[in-house]
Amino acid sequence: MLLNNLWWNKKGIVLGIVLLSITVSQILQAAADTSAVKNESAGFRVNKIRLIANPIEFNGPCPAEVKFKAKISASGRGTVVCQILRSDNLPAPAFTMKFDHSGTKDTVYSYLAEDNFMGWQQLTTVKPNAMKSNKVEFTVMCKAQ
Repeated sequence: MLLNNLWWNKKGIVLGIVLLSITVSQILQAAADTSAVKNESAGFRVNKIRLIANPIEFNGPCPAEVKFKAKISASGRGTVVCQILRSDNLPAPAFTMKFDHSGTKDTVYSYLAEDNFMGWQQLTTVKPNAMKSNKVEFTVMCKAQ
């Protein structure tokens, strides 16, 4: 009987350790999630996005580079997740901007046109709140060199 109870106790201990390790990993994950949230100030949000292109009209030899500059204003401390929307519906990778305090930050990215192109781009925020910039229309007219 003692041996049988010892076997069950060992099985219970092993089961308890497995359950404890699951619980501990869940607690650690929750703590990591809470830590990420703690790094954002209460009420952190994007207030304004402005997008400009340079040049908005290009006439010359291709490939042509069109540079986009975005100004993003946010209140508080946190991370903004941005996505570029394009008239040609091609996917663009999301990117982040970290704010240590309220204010405005700039980011610059480029579009490389290999051929004639007329279209637009727009910047949208995904996190902490959804907001869209103005749509910026631009034209690339390639000329022979």
